[in-house]
Amino acid sequence: GRLAVIHHMDHLLLDQSCWEVLKPDVILQLGPRITSKRMGQFMEWCAGGGSSSGSSYWVYVDGNSSRHDPGHLVTHRAVLPLPTLAHTLGAFLSTHQQQKQQQRRARVIPAGSSGMALEGGRA
Repeated sequence: GRLAVIHHMDHLLLDQSCWEVLKPDVILQLGPRITSKRMGQFMEWCAGGGSSSGSSYWVYVDGNSSRHDPGHLVTHRAVLPLPTLAHTLGAFLSTHQQQKQQQRRARVIPAGSSGMALEGGRA
């Protein structure tokens, strides 16, 4: 699906009745500080099982091994510099995209009435 970007999330979180609709499957926190108190409360609610639909996974990525999780609700933790994460994800996505393109090219294509088929552009 498409990536949803919500601008001014803090204002949406004023109404706690919206939290269930806004609850993500996964929280990806890059770096140690959450600048919004409301956002922090929402993330804790999501990961802490406050929702009727279960808990969200909380993935925390930072180059420092210090804990920044007072509620101990982080489910997955990666200690690595953010540029390393960006490079690794970029390489993974590039490889994944190349594999998808190769799979598309390898589809069997009928070659007319001769009964032969072409696979990956070869007879």
